[in-house]
Amino acid sequence: NVSCSSTTRCVATSPAGTGIVDVTVNVYGQVSAVNSNDRFTYVSPAPSVTGITPNSGSTNGGTVVAISGTNFDITPGATTITFGGDAATNVSCSSLTLCSAETPPASVGIVDVIVTVAGQSSTASVADEFTYLDTTPPTVVSSTRLNADPTALGSVSFIVTFSEAVNGVDELDFNLNPTVIGASVASVTGTGAARTVTVDTGTGSGTLRLDVTDDDSILDLGGNPLGGINVGNGNFTSGESYTIDKDAPSVVSSVRINPVTENTNQATISFQVTFSEAVTSVDSADFSLTTSGSIAGASITSVTGTGSIYTIGVNSGTGNGTIRLDILNTAAIDDVVGNALVGPYIAGQAFTIDKTIPSVTSIGRVNLSTTNLNSVVYTVTFSESVVNVGGADFVLTTSGVTGASIFGVSGTGTTRNVTVLTGTGNGTLRLDVRNTATINDVVGNA
Repeated sequence: NVSCSSTTRCVATSPAGTGIVDVTVNVYGQVSAVNSNDRFTYVSPAPSVTGITPNSGSTNGGTVVAISGTNFDITPGATTITFGGDAATNVSCSSLTLCSAETPPASVGIVDVIVTVAGQSSTASVADEFTYLDTTPPTVVSSTRLNADPTALGSVSFIVTFSEAVNGVDELDFNLNPTVIGASVASVTGTGAARTVTVDTGTGSGTLRLDVTDDDSILDLGGNPLGGINVGNGNFTSGESYTIDKDAPSVVSSVRINPVTENTNQATISFQVTFSEAVTSVDSADFSLTTSGSIAGASITSVTGTGSIYTIGVNSGTGNGTIRLDILNTAAIDDVVGNALVGPYIAGQAFTIDKTIPSVTSIGRVNLSTTNLNSVVYTVTFSESVVNVGGADFVLTTSGVTGASIFGVSGTGTTRNVTVLTGTGNGTLRLDVRNTATINDVVGNA
């Protein structure tokens, strides 16, 4: 198909070829000389895509796709394929019209599959479209508390978070794992990947956990059921729990701790009050003192402690009698979730206050008043039980008698028998108690 329209212009159809070649002209056996102006470059024809199988796959990638078309290159590495601009892997062409490749990961949607050979790329068309599908089922990520814990509220809320946006979530998709009575799911609100679930806490105290029950009614936007096809594989039972506390705190005990003994003459005494659980807002206004005898001026001086144990300091005032610490029925004591203390409490231990100094009520002869005995006995009677009584606490007053001495002291409680050696000579002998005596009662009054 060579045609010359003048001595300076010819038109010809190129034969098949590749690369860069020289174009020469032969006229009556004379051939044109080769030069840079006669060069012709063969350009490979652009590839085209006429079909892909399958034409859809997972967003995770890895789908093996067969691409049909024209002008492919079977030379390894000579043909590249992209899905929506992202390079495919494991590209292999078995002929000039058939290649295979694995899809890269991508988002949900439709992309063009483009084949490139020697710098020439296929033109996008409907035939090369590949649809990425969401094949990953949604899961429950967490179920967390929205209210404080522990709580005494009549209703609490959980926020349930899914791995992606879901639809079809309602009250029937949830189950409660409670140790309280009568708890129930009240409402479910929210869209997208999160739902707020409100739960009535029922009655009594215990724990309350919200579980998700998979019946394949919860679907992601691609229609994948929770956990995948089949019920139960998307169940979620490891969420946070509430501790429900609707029990009012109570007083367990009120006992003496300073001192621990019942009888005392201390000006300051202390009680330890133990509650059934940790409480707050404990102060002196929550307590009162019940006294007996001649006690006057007793008062609460301090309240210290935390949790379930508190120490109450008391001024024991004046006089003798008993002091008991009571908790008022108007006490404004609450547990940590706001349940009010049930009072009053009047069953605590009491102190017996004794601030009276013991005295000698009598010293009497056991033997005859006139005697020639080498030893005689006196009975000393005190106003109350005493301790620390010894011979050094007594002294003898004599006239006409020499060498008399105290031999021994016996007895307990309010009486002592004092044995006296009468010495020599005649006269009188009287037993007295020294003013320096170290005798005291059982609480220390001297």
